Amino acid sequence: TSSAAADVSDPLLPPAVKDVFALSDHDPRFVAEQVRLLFNNSLVAIATTAAIAVVIYSFLASASMPMIEVWLAWSLLVSLWRGGVVWQYRRIGAAESDPASWRAKLQLGAFAAGATLGLLGVFFFPAAPPTIKIFIVMVLAGSGAGAVGVFGASTRVYAAYVLPTMLPLVITMFMQEERTYHVMAWMGIFYVLVCLLFARNIGGALKGAIQIKFAHEATLALLRDEVRMREQMSAELVERETHMRTLVDNVPAYIAHYNGDEILTYTNHAYTSLFGKEPDDIVGRSAREILGAARYDAQADEARRALAGESQRYQKRLSGPDGAALLLDISRAPYRDANGVLDGYYLFAVDRTEETRLSDALRSSETQGQMLLRSLELTGEAIFSKALDGMITSWNRGAELIYGFTADESIGRYQHDLYMANLSDEEYERVLQRINSGEPSAFEARRQRKDGRELHVLVSTSPIFEQDGTLIGEITIARDITEMKLGQLALAKAERELRVLIDNTPALICYIDRDLHFRMVNKAYAEHYGKSATDMIGRNFRDLFVPSELTRVEHYFQQALQGTPVRYERTSNDAGGVARDLVVRYVPNFDGSGNVIGVFVLLTDVSELKKLDRMKSEFVSTVSHELRTPLTSIRGSLGLLAGGVAGDLPEEALGLLGIAQKNCERLINLINDILDIEKIESGDMAVELARADLMKLVEEAVKQNIGYAAEREVRLAIVEGLAEAPVKVDAARIAQVMANLLSNAAKYTPAHGTVEVMVRRHQAGFRVLVKDSGPGISPAFRARIFQRFSQNDSSDTRRVGGTGLGLAISKSIIERCGGSIGFESTPGNGATFFFDLPAT
Repeated sequence: TSSAAADVSDPLLPPAVKDVFALSDHDPRFVAEQVRLLFNNSLVAIATTAAIAVVIYSFLASASMPMIEVWLAWSLLVSLWRGGVVWQYRRIGAAESDPASWRAKLQLGAFAAGATLGLLGVFFFPAAPPTIKIFIVMVLAGSGAGAVGVFGASTRVYAAYVLPTMLPLVITMFMQEERTYHVMAWMGIFYVLVCLLFARNIGGALKGAIQIKFAHEATLALLRDEVRMREQMSAELVERETHMRTLVDNVPAYIAHYNGDEILTYTNHAYTSLFGKEPDDIVGRSAREILGAARYDAQADEARRALAGESQRYQKRLSGPDGAALLLDISRAPYRDANGVLDGYYLFAVDRTEETRLSDALRSSETQGQMLLRSLELTGEAIFSKALDGMITSWNRGAELIYGFTADESIGRYQHDLYMANLSDEEYERVLQRINSGEPSAFEARRQRKDGRELHVLVSTSPIFEQDGTLIGEITIARDITEMKLGQLALAKAERELRVLIDNTPALICYIDRDLHFRMVNKAYAEHYGKSATDMIGRNFRDLFVPSELTRVEHYFQQALQGTPVRYERTSNDAGGVARDLVVRYVPNFDGSGNVIGVFVLLTDVSELKKLDRMKSEFVSTVSHELRTPLTSIRGSLGLLAGGVAGDLPEEALGLLGIAQKNCERLINLINDILDIEKIESGDMAVELARADLMKLVEEAVKQNIGYAAEREVRLAIVEGLAEAPVKVDAARIAQVMANLLSNAAKYTPAHGTVEVMVRRHQAGFRVLVKDSGPGISPAFRARIFQRFSQNDSSDTRRVGGTGLGLAISKSIIERCGGSIGFESTPGNGATFFFDLPAT
């Protein structure tokens, strides 16, 4: 309503449209439209009411409610009476002059229908069992809400229906003793008020729509009048141009054009009659030949000044071909071509006796033509006309801006030489056929600007007829839609390129909306399930899975619909029945308001990678087992030799023997670590959890590693502890973790330094910390520190040694014990590794 008021205030708005927006609710036109909308819905509403009555009867009759048959009969009689009103309106309503009376009949019918339903609350609700009471409340509330769509066009008609429907039920519930029914009664009152308010809003919206409809009809009528006026003006313009051409040849004026060499190039019949010749006899000849030497010399000075660009006007007496004297008003007008180069002059000579008549005719024609052209300039669109052979006869400013050709460049030239230069001869022939058909048309077309750029224009054409009905040309109105068209083409191209890219990506890709239907499926995804992409679009993604598989998949998919990206692995059989290992990613798609509207699904086939990984693990495990037995034997033999079983050895031999023992131990440790990693990956690592005191496990681990630290001149010290720290862990594995952390700290701590060990309470458990004073961990290495075969850098590796597997094994052990592991480090200030375990 506010926007309509703003439009009405516009001084340019036609009065007919203003009158539409000033319509009141009682205006007969408004009431008639309102009644039409109400009757359009009446048959469906009556049928629905009758069907509801039958359903209610079936339900209440099953509960042995008395008098229900009488109520059903009354309901059907009301429906028949309402149907008769509708039939009567359909038969004579269109010719009825009083729409208010029909609205009153509708209101009465609505009241009768509402009162019939209201009887449910009065006669059946009090004595009904709870299920029947709930059913009655639901039926009446649903009927009240559904009636908004039927009677919403008129608030008073809707009120006549909903008030007798709901108020008897509300009064009956107030009369019940239970407090619950009183609350429901108040809710019913609130429900009625909300429904009335909603109906009022719908009525207001419909009123606005009706006003807009009437305004649209009024505007269309005005536009039709304007189109008729423009067509009339266009016809008058073409007719006037035809008259002008006829005038040139028939007015008592003498017109000729001489080029720069004073060769006659154009003349009218009047000018040639001065010499008793026909135009073909003198066109192409020089002025000296035509005029003769004496007459040429008499006007040679004026001719030279005209060729120099000087306009002239003078009077002169000449003898006609019959010897009669003529007093002519002569004008010489220099002529310049499109490039501004002088190309001769036009000569105009007018008999003074005809001067007044001809001057008035020309002035009137010029004024009317200028007025018409100015009115066309206001549209901002290309408006031009052309003859049946495609020659341009008018060209407005809008056409100059759109096509780039000026009016001087266009008028008198053929459209095939201008903006249709990009068309083939066959295409241009079809254009001429359309012009000569005399039929109006509207279409999109490709055209060409003066600078060679292609244009897309929206064109509408109308034929131009003479007063006698003869077709003489066509007027065209064109609008530049190049930017819109290029945008559409670019979008279509991008979509095609994206589709090719997606279909050729070596991954399974699809997009699923919130209703779990496929909206996009690439070729690989469809082939995996043995279907085509076209067949899968619109199908529910649940159809692809068996029930045992669907539960897990749908769980992850619901997480994605809640806005959380998901990544997991699953095994799925392809169309050929081959099991495939897939890495699945669900990526939520959000709208501008942040709501999830769908999910992008990316499945990567890692079957070959898994196969290679299993082969690698099996190879490493085999090699490790095969190496551990001989290395154990070698270590034993070296130990026996060092113990003197083979006799005393020289000092140099003992030194070499010691080196061999240390390298043998390193190889055994490496193989043990590799076997542990292989067990972790295969899930065969045995972790036996039992209650233990974490403090005692730490103290024992420190004692066991003192010797290792002493070799590097480093001291191990427990600087912070607890009286007890009960946990449930695998004690041997925790000792393995402590050995890894303590040995790493001892390796990186400078000589004479101290490795500090701390046990603290942390959240709901305990934290063990091992702090060294080494160089710390570089930022580039932090992300890889718990990966296999990872070490801080090559120089440190050569200096301190190690397999690079200890931290990876430690992380797995701690996680199997229900804990977590991490570190803190500042480069240059050492590192602190810690692990957390829950308290028992």
